[in-house]
Amino acid sequence: MSLTPFTLGHKRTLEYVEDVCRAFANIIDNFKPGEVYNLGGGKQHEIKYISDLILKNLRKDDSKVI
Repeated sequence: MSLTPFTLGHKRTLEYVEDVCRAFANIIDNFKPGEVYNLGGGKQHEIKYISDLILKNLRKDDSKVI
């Protein structure tokens, strides 16, 4: 049995690059030593779900995905 990110149940959040860049700029402008900064979103998606979204938008099948 081969293990893939799909079988391990790995999850990720999806963020807009512009939002993350804006957050970094805000942190730089207002940095406080010892402060904790969380840039991740609260909603997580399984890697398989993200892969399926990308393939759907590219109009490709998943025959070459391990």
